[in-house]
Amino acid sequence: MLSYVHLFLFNWALTIGLETIIFIIIVRAWYRVREHEISLMRLILGGIFASTITIPWVWFVIPYVVAGPYVVALTCAELFAFLVETVFYWVAFKFSWKRSLAISFICNLASFVTGLALFAVARI
Repeated sequence: MLSYVHLFLFNWALTIGLETIIFIIIVRAWYRVREHEISLMRLILGGIFASTITIPWVWFVIPYVVAGPYVVALTCAELFAFLVETVFYWVAFKFSWKRSLAISFICNLASFVTGLALFAVARI
């Protein structure tokens, strides 16, 4: 069985990869932001940074600070990640609040659902 730190590192890499790809797709395809407006490298680095600033809090801080059942801590952690990443997209990329909320919600929902699916498969 993997240690908690190894599990974290695996999930961190998965989250970064998944959320960054989805972030780029949303920005390029849905919002039609072109290369001359925001470079691909800036989008990649922004996607990596957004996940990197929140995932340690989600795994190592909030579950140990929030009292109560696991589902309460998980809800707080996911809400924290969603809100912090929303602010990051708003500040770093000058997206509107609405766009920043949508981007953060979709990216975080995708990684959350993927994590649940992997957890369910690993438990079978």
